[in-house]
Amino acid sequence: MLQRLGFGGVWQVGLVPPLLKFWDELPRIELDLQLSDQTVDLVGEGIDLAIRLAPAPKGDLISTRLKHTRYHV
Repeated sequence: MLQRLGFGGVWQVGLVPPLLKFWDELPRIELDLQLSDQTVDLVGEGIDLAIRLAPAPKGDLISTRLKHTRYHV
């Protein structure tokens, strides 16, 4: 079971609808969501999955690009 999920910034708005659908379809799965604009120590904080809007930090973590996004003002 996924225990902790961290994400922040624009994803706070972009992920809410899919998360609501996820919980409707799989109500027995519990998630601990952390919304933050700060870079955190994923291993130290025990976070199983993080979604970031920045380049992946160098280190031993595995990352993959989910989507290319363009920002408009």
